[in-house]
Amino acid sequence: MNSIFNYQTIDVALHKETRNLTIKFKNEFLNFETLFELESILAWTTGKIEIKSILLTSIYQCFNKGHDESSLKYMSTEKLKKFTQKLKKINYALHCMPQTTICDLNLGASNTALELATSCDIRLAHEQTKLNFNHTLIGLVPSSGGISTLGEIVGHGNAKSWILSALPIEKDQLQSAGFIFKFYKQQTKDKTLKTLLVSIHAQSDVNRIQTKLGLTEAYRNKMEELGDFATKLSNGAMASEDWKNENEESLPAKHFSTAVKLSLVKSDNEHS
Repeated sequence: MNSIFNYQTIDVALHKETRNLTIKFKNEFLNFETLFELESILAWTTGKIEIKSILLTSIYQCFNKGHDESSLKYMSTEKLKKFTQKLKKINYALHCMPQTTICDLNLGASNTALELATSCDIRLAHEQTKLNFNHTLIGLVPSSGGISTLGEIVGHGNAKSWILSALPIEKDQLQSAGFIFKFYKQQTKDKTLKTLLVSIHAQSDVNRIQTKLGLTEAYRNKMEELGDFATKLSNGAMASEDWKNENEESLPAKHFSTAVKLSLVKSDNEHS
């Protein structure tokens, strides 16, 4: 795929026959550079209503693994907050894009990359995909869409089970809950994607955009309210520094009881 922009972490291509913009991740993990480049291309695309759809995909078999744990343990609290806020901003933008947004999760995604997928209008995946909201296992709160958007898509019960278990989600749960629109086999992937993109291309632009606007507006206020609440929870929980490796003397995680006290105090101060 020949990229039309000179980005380092993503390839971008326009497909005239379907008026589709394909954004393909070139990294296995999400980092600041990827988020900045993704934000840049989405800002450019917002004003291009002649583009009918945006497809997020990857050069790898798995869509994206989210945080790189080997780098995460060296991230400061302030940097992690900025990363989380940047991802939250991008996710909100995806909800409001005039284009229909699609995420091809292929063989899997984890934590923050899976939160990114929650903001797309349609999600597809390989029938053997492994999706895992494993934020709590790596010391994080899913505050960039995992709390606010996931429950709106799959229902509170499913969202609670998926996030708090931190286990891979069963295929039948993913489809019955409405998280995955369609599963494909590897040999049918291209045909499945093309059928969807052709269908979107055939739709009336005005009616397609207005329909998406209406569907988004129906829960926008709730999404924003829950998103702000999730940010406060996340900022408070960061006092524990649980994403850092406790065995690293230079980056010790705080004692649990101290972390809980700091979290509660910080949350109280933010509400006052």
